[in-house]
Amino acid sequence: MIGRYTRPEMRDIWTEQRKLEIWLDIELLAAEALCDEGLVPKKHLK
Repeated sequence: MIGRYTRPEMRDIWTEQRKLEIWLDIELLAAEALCDEGLVPKKHLK
């Protein structure tokens, strides 16, 4: 995004840090779903 046309709140959505946070959230949700299905032991869900 072009900085001069972007509000700070919008700019912060597209940072590398935010992208990694979203990926981590998705991975955690996928791991929880696998745990719920019994495919991953609960002890590995940390």
